[in-house]
Amino acid sequence: MEEEISLLDVLLDPDNKDNIILKATDGTEMEFEQLAVIPHEDVLYVVMRPVTPIDGVAEDECIIFKVVEEDTTRMMVEDDEDKAQEIYDEYLKLFEEEQD
Repeated sequence: MEEEISLLDVLLDPDNKDNIILKATDGTEMEFEQLAVIPHEDVLYVVMRPVTPIDGVAEDECIIFKVVEEDTTRMMVEDDEDKAQEIYDEYLKLFEEEQD
């Protein structure tokens, strides 16, 4: 029997190169490329680029998700624009450091 791997395990696995499939509340599946996991103020954020086209999201844009752990682990789009910008700025800083 194959062991089920949690979403958190997949997100935090540095060797995982597979895209992430998320299911919206309406059941629609969307595929994302994981760009970064950023802990910030006791919350885990994930920066992802949609592989599946999403209305209103350009091909070169990313989406900031926050990881919410309640009964199960799930991801929600960060809807606070200021917080999303903070996380994106941190992502850019990490990206630039990696390029140097």
